[in-house]
Amino acid sequence: MQWKEVNQFFETESIKLSDIEPSKVSYREVQRNQINTTIYNEKGNIKDIDTSIIRDMYDKSKPTLKQGAYISAIAASLEGGYCIYNSNN
Repeated sequence: MQWKEVNQFFETESIKLSDIEPSKVSYREVQRNQINTTIYNEKGNIKDIDTSIIRDMYDKSKPTLKQGAYISAIAASLEGGYCIYNSNN
């Protein structure tokens, strides 16, 4: 009976069986006395992964030494140009 309901679900809904991914947890981890601990642990894992992704993105977004030197040179040029302009007026 249950297989008929599952089959009917996939025939009538927009979700395909191939859209479903396997579980990351074991059967034991989702039992009544264990599920809250499993959810708590998975939330921690998700936070750790999220923190790692954010750290990687931050590290990739940092300017390189070359970029920093380029901006410093432009800033020094602008400041020097302003000083020359300002001293003539």
